[in-house]
Amino acid sequence: MELSTRRLIGADGVFSKVRKQLYPDLEMKTMTILQEHWQAEGNFCEYFYAFFKGKVTPSYGYVIPKDGLFVVGTGTPKNYFTPVSTCIRRLKTWLRREFAFKSLSLTMKEAAAIPYGSPMSGEGNVVLVGDAAGFCNPLSGEGVRLAIESGIAAAEAIKQQEHSSGLLSRLYAQQIERLGDFVSSTNEFATGLTDEGREDFVRTELARISPTSSA
Repeated sequence: MELSTRRLIGADGVFSKVRKQLYPDLEMKTMTILQEHWQAEGNFCEYFYAFFKGKVTPSYGYVIPKDGLFVVGTGTPKNYFTPVSTCIRRLKTWLRREFAFKSLSLTMKEAAAIPYGSPMSGEGNVVLVGDAAGFCNPLSGEGVRLAIESGIAAAEAIKQQEHSSGLLSRLYAQQIERLGDFVSSTNEFATGLTDEGREDFVRTELARISPTSSA
């Protein structure tokens, strides 16, 4: 099918065909996420647990108590020398030692990919939003909020273009500048973390969110 349009918003995910048309020689950096849903036992509370353990995974691991199950997951950058399946086995071994994690039965296993690099805005009157643009927090894998914000920015850029002669991609790039800087700087931080840096990051976050006593 062939269609003609004045403007196009590519919102077709991490393996975007729109992005491929715009940048045929560009390979989007991605991270493979593998997660398993377990009926299990362990010393966990009702929290989202995130673990930065370099001996387990180069990125992060997590445990989410959900609907009576434990969702266990981790991720590795594409083409990383250790498969993500090996990393999740390492994570479960560490969880057994540190949290008395005892797996009983596996109810579901799922894999996905998330963007893991600097975002791009688009070209001409074609713009990219959400995962298609590379908007994802590499520290948490969260992308819904960024997808919504970039989608709103695309709509604002279209409204702005109706009253100007500028290219949509340039107007959109101005709208997402701060959002793009956040993703790029967070990615740079995440990919440059050593084990010491991971520990410093966790300590800083704990200090930031811990309640302080009033005088």
